[in-house]
Amino acid sequence: MKDRNAEGYPDPTAARAIKAADRPPEEIIMFRKMIKALSVICHVRVLGKVTLVDKKRAAVVMMTRAERRRMERESGSRTTYQFTLEQIEAMKRQAVLDAKEKMKEEIAKEIDEHIQEEWKQREQEMSGENEQERIEKILALLMSVPARILCEKFHWKGVRDENDHRSKLLQFSEAIVKEVNRICGDENADIRKYRDETYELYGVKYEVK
Repeated sequence: MKDRNAEGYPDPTAARAIKAADRPPEEIIMFRKMIKALSVICHVRVLGKVTLVDKKRAAVVMMTRAERRRMERESGSRTTYQFTLEQIEAMKRQAVLDAKEKMKEEIAKEIDEHIQEEWKQREQEMSGENEQERIEKILALLMSVPARILCEKFHWKGVRDENDHRSKLLQFSEAIVKEVNRICGDENADIRKYRDETYELYGVKYEVK
């Protein structure tokens, strides 16, 4: 019985001393934990008897009977693999490399999907049934440029309420939309003439170079 001497009397002091003497060194305990962690990472199971040598104390440390019995129960008819420390280290390195490669593939796939979706959205924004519709969509995108310049460079206030017609930026935007619609709706309108007149009247002319 536990904690009793040969005569059957309780002897807790001797029991504690025997337990402390039987306890493996801390290095061995840490090594066992590392082996268990590596087994989880590499998806393998260590079964059977494992013998470790404590170089500092020149002692041979074996797994406890409870650990061996547990492993024997778990083993059953399963295949048992025995690996050296070098093989375990190699498997660990390979597992890390495989994880890195998988992560690279996933990141590359996500980037490719994002780029494809971005181009799809751009095509939808600039596509149309005819050239006129495509031009109007491009104009709608470009018309946001002056509004942003006025706010960022000239410190105009942004539109907080779309019904606030006292807003200078809202008035400016509505005037641009009205003028663009007038030009696009007039079949006889000459955009080149409109450009030249703007230059003559106000000294501003845009050219593609």
